[in-house]
Amino acid sequence: MEKNVAVAVALVVIGGAFFMGNTGEIISRKTDSPGLSLSIIPSTFKAPSLELPGISTKSNKGDELFTTFTQYREYARNENIAGIENLSYQLSLPCQEAETNAESKAECLKRIGNVYRLTKDFAREDFVHVFHDNRQAVLLSDYESLNFEGEQTPPLRKVLLFAMDAQGNPKLLGIKFCPENVGQAACFEMNASLRDQDNNGWWDQIEEHFAR
Repeated sequence: MEKNVAVAVALVVIGGAFFMGNTGEIISRKTDSPGLSLSIIPSTFKAPSLELPGISTKSNKGDELFTTFTQYREYARNENIAGIENLSYQLSLPCQEAETNAESKAECLKRIGNVYRLTKDFAREDFVHVFHDNRQAVLLSDYESLNFEGEQTPPLRKVLLFAMDAQGNPKLLGIKFCPENVGQAACFEMNASLRDQDNNGWWDQIEEHFAR
């Protein structure tokens, strides 16, 4: 039951952004349109576990990042598309077209509503690891079971991903959930020397959320 709840949460939020395997596991993610990327790593995927200490919860940068997120979430709660655009690193096509197309606006508001429903209980103290440089940042929680509309998920790690704009302001890029059994490196690479395999300045697990 718990595994099914976790998958259902992801599908409710993404609205079709995943392909499903024959046994119900998530096997891939579409990247066909820009916008906030929300994902859950397949629980069937295996990777080596790598646990390294993160930065203290007292990090001022962590407070700044979570303030950006809470403002984003408030805009989502109030269905403020202009506010969402201002705090997003990239915007989905329906939200880009919301001012001129009623159908796109309805789809945009649906996505915004799903983001709020999924994240409304996130708190600053949840995110005990903070990683950042001048291009990107990540807030990472420890593993915990989440309550989604009265049902418990298996232990998940919550991840908030940010990319900086030209002025160095953090913009929300993605929200990710990692089941405990996938291993730390598959969720977020805490080892700084392994984070950017192509040496282009973007961490690989940030770069994978950019629109293709």
